[in-house]
Amino acid sequence: MAQFLKHGIDADTKMKTDQKIRAIVEEIIAELEARGDEAVRHYSKKFDD
Repeated sequence: MAQFLKHGIDADTKMKTDQKIRAIVEEIIAELEARGDEAVRHYSKKFDD
């Protein structure tokens, strides 16, 4: 008999999470467009440090 170790999240939680991720990505893209290389260096340090 199959045994599940994890279960997926419900649709409402997924929608809220997707909205948060979208807002963060939109903010990063806007900052990259506005500040160019300076923003790239900032996010490179933040995410790759």
